[in-house]
Amino acid sequence: MTAQPFVKFVGGKTQLVPTLLKHLPPKMRCYYEPFVGGGALFFSLASHTDKRYETAVLGDTNDDLINAYRAVRDCPARLSELLCEYEARYELAEKETFYAVRALDRTTLSHLEQAARFIFLNKTCFNGMFRVNRRGEFNVPWCRKFGRVSTHAPSNLLACSKALDYAATSVYNCDFDNLLMATFSVRPGDAVYFDPPYHPTSKTANFTEYVPSGFRMNEQKRLAHCAEDCVNCGAFVMISNSDVPEIVELYVSRGFEIHRVNEKRNINSKGDRRGAVGTILAIGRPS
Repeated sequence: MTAQPFVKFVGGKTQLVPTLLKHLPPKMRCYYEPFVGGGALFFSLASHTDKRYETAVLGDTNDDLINAYRAVRDCPARLSELLCEYEARYELAEKETFYAVRALDRTTLSHLEQAARFIFLNKTCFNGMFRVNRRGEFNVPWCRKFGRVSTHAPSNLLACSKALDYAATSVYNCDFDNLLMATFSVRPGDAVYFDPPYHPTSKTANFTEYVPSGFRMNEQKRLAHCAEDCVNCGAFVMISNSDVPEIVELYVSRGFEIHRVNEKRNINSKGDRRGAVGTILAIGRPS
């Protein structure tokens, strides 16, 4: 079975995977994805019979997400059991169950219980958004979904577990710069895909509260500098982000190729305001 993302995030790359695959090198020593999110590109790469990478390193600053990845990798069967228990409760009282689970103090739960809570909330909250307040508490509201809600497919969790277990895939809860320049040393033959929180396209389109500190323009500049360092180390680099002048300039000034693509975003509460948004792929190739 082909592994599919086990969580749904705003900005997930499932629809862009074919385009992203075309740009990646046919063979990679190590594949890095420092903003793994739902991991659509990673799971697609890992599910191919002819693996294009020798090993992979995934990272994210979202500790709930990384904990869930580790639970899927290490305990898919038990995680599935916990999610089934949540689903049974949810069938009896949808809204009440959502807010009761959201109110749980995650620090009192085991790592496996935290992972089940995280996945359940992701599948039952508004549009799969992940947003936290300044105290780091998940605060996305419930979203009524018609029909039976499925938080997971046991067979997919197992496929994801196998993908994460392949070729000693490493999963880290850390900042992108620390992952690439401190924890590991990027080398020739490596490939890095950055999918950061997109820079807002307007003053009201700010969805960067992925972590309590947000992801502002200073972080975008730091990311561009890190991407340039990776290219200078001999790695292939690809970044997806908003097609806005300030982001384009960050990469054009560093010699990156700019490719424009459209992807559909479903983040507006009003359906008639959803649709394709401008996205760039900035690509840096080692000399």
